[in-house]
Amino acid sequence: MDKEKIENKYLTVKDVARLLKLNINTVYYLCYHRQIPFVSIGRTKRFDRDKINSWIEKNSHDIITETSVNAHPRRCK
Repeated sequence: MDKEKIENKYLTVKDVARLLKLNINTVYYLCYHRQIPFVSIGRTKRFDRDKINSWIEKNSHDIITETSVNAHPRRCK
């Protein structure tokens, strides 16, 4: 594997924050609570690009359609 492929496969905290459009502290929070896949190397964190993409897909939710909203109306007081 050449150097460029290795660099593209593993992301830094800053890369993941940019990718997900999150604050860097939020990425650290997700790591601390084991809510995002990562590898610790000493005190640094690295993220496998493929695992991050899978994590995004796994944590995606379908958009509620109008028919599903109408199927379960909320009661009004």
